[in-house]
Amino acid sequence: MSLKLIGAVLVVLLVGWFMLNQAESTEPFTQATLPGGELRAYMARRVNIDDHPCVARSRCLVVYLAPWCGACKSTKKFVPYVRDMLEQDPETGFMVVVGKGWGNFNGGHDMARDIGGQVYLDDEANYWRALRHEVNAVPAWVVFDGLGEAIETETGSPRRHSHEVAKSFLADLGV
Repeated sequence: MSLKLIGAVLVVLLVGWFMLNQAESTEPFTQATLPGGELRAYMARRVNIDDHPCVARSRCLVVYLAPWCGACKSTKKFVPYVRDMLEQDPETGFMVVVGKGWGNFNGGHDMARDIGGQVYLDDEANYWRALRHEVNAVPAWVVFDGLGEAIETETGSPRRHSHEVAKSFLADLGV
C-alpha cells in the first residue's frame, strides 16, 4: 500500500472524527459525562447519582455563583425563577454551583442556604478551573450538551427577576 493512500485514509478518518465530535449531542447525560465532577451537594450526606439534576437529560444548564461577587448575590434571587421554568422542561437539567471561583469561599454555605433546593459546592475551585476555558466571569451560565460539552455561555444576570424575564433569558441561551 502506498504512503499517499495511507495518508489519504488517515485524513479522511480524522476529518470524519472531527465532524462527528462537533455535532451537538442529543444523548442523555451518563455518569461519565455529567457536568460537576467532584462537587458535593449542600446539606447532603451522600449524593446519589440518580438525584443529579442532569442525569438522563439531553442538556444541562449550570450557573456558577461566588459568595464574594456582588452580581452573584443578586443572581441568587433570580435562580428560583429559572429553576421553576426548567422544571417544566424534561430535556434540560439545572444545576446551581456555589464556589470560590478565583476569590474566597467565605459565605458560600450561607449563599447555598439562601438559594435553597439542590446546590452544589465548589469550595476548592476545582469545577471553576474546569470552566475557565468556557467563561471568564461570574455569575456564569453554561449550557452543556449530553456529552458534557459547553454549547452556550453567558455571564451576568438580568436586573429584573420574574418568570417572564427567566423565560426570555433561557430563550437567549437556547434552552
